[in-house]
Amino acid sequence: MSKSNILIFLSRTLVLTVLSINALGKGIKSDIDSLVTDHFSEGHSPALSLKVVFKGETLYENNLGYIDLEHSLSPSSDSVYRVGSITKEFTAASILQLVDQEKLKLDDTINQYLPYKADRWSAVTVRNLLNHSSGIPNYTAMEVFGEKMTQDLSHQELVRLFINRDLEFKPGAEWGYSNSGYYLLGLIIESVSGEGYEDYLQKNIFDKLSLNNTYYCDETKLIPGRASGYQKEEEQWVNADYISMKPPFSAGGLCSSVNDLLNWRASLAEGMVVPAQYYDEMVTSGVANNGEPFGYGLGFRLEEQDGLKKVVHGGGINGFIAYDAHYPEIDLYIVALTNSYGKPYELGPEIEKMVIQWNQEHSDH
Repeated sequence: MSKSNILIFLSRTLVLTVLSINALGKGIKSDIDSLVTDHFSEGHSPALSLKVVFKGETLYENNLGYIDLEHSLSPSSDSVYRVGSITKEFTAASILQLVDQEKLKLDDTINQYLPYKADRWSAVTVRNLLNHSSGIPNYTAMEVFGEKMTQDLSHQELVRLFINRDLEFKPGAEWGYSNSGYYLLGLIIESVSGEGYEDYLQKNIFDKLSLNNTYYCDETKLIPGRASGYQKEEEQWVNADYISMKPPFSAGGLCSSVNDLLNWRASLAEGMVVPAQYYDEMVTSGVANNGEPFGYGLGFRLEEQDGLKKVVHGGGINGFIAYDAHYPEIDLYIVALTNSYGKPYELGPEIEKMVIQWNQEHSDH
């Protein structure tokens, strides 16, 4: 076969391969669409924004319902939702940037960096805060927080809710999810960097990655495309219970969009936020003092689906539920955002199972 004929053969083969992949993709897109529309029709939230990116290409994208019921505003993949504890991903990465700059160490004790110290915290390290092994009680689980969440609490007032409480376990002995730990990490970022938490993230993450629809979710800001949060009372949508955005701080104070969160997760995994060695720590499970793994790294939950590693986090805050996941072995990302107590925690994994199965069935094509 001549060289020209070989080139023609190869080009035709490439075209046929691409056509084959596109044809196969139509089936999975249709299946996902049926699942998503059925799920949304159950009325879990007024709006749903969802996007699936597989091997660098958008496999599925949909925006349903209304982000503002009073004005019948439809969502887009740039609509801005509160993301709750997905904030922890950003807080953890910020700490690791400061570690990379040699401004602190993961195994330093926290009292040397905090403006508010407690003797009972003398053995608690930065790493303990990051992987929820500090034993510091979770302020959002305290009854008193229900009475205080509408107040614009200062750092001192918020820390006072838990600073005098005994540790729930010896640091490193167990795993216990603690928003208090991530609140303290925000204070460490401010102390070490000399900047406010919001300013630090804006300069070192949002601006650098062009996350133009990601913000500290201050109620006083004018944020284009901001979704309103809702809850149901007697089967009717009403505005979600008010929460001041001061108390969530570095544990849950951000809002973002589907597009920005996908950009964020990919940029983080590709070493554009922290060096690879630190990202590897983020996605490696911490272990208890007895050697048992926690299933949580530094800012991420670490799970497994069909034998594949899953790096995931969710977020819930008054009127909003958020979910983002990454399967590094097959280059799959998914982000789902809702403006009520929807069920992206259920929808996301169902979609992931479908894509994983589809990929296994067609990996030889």
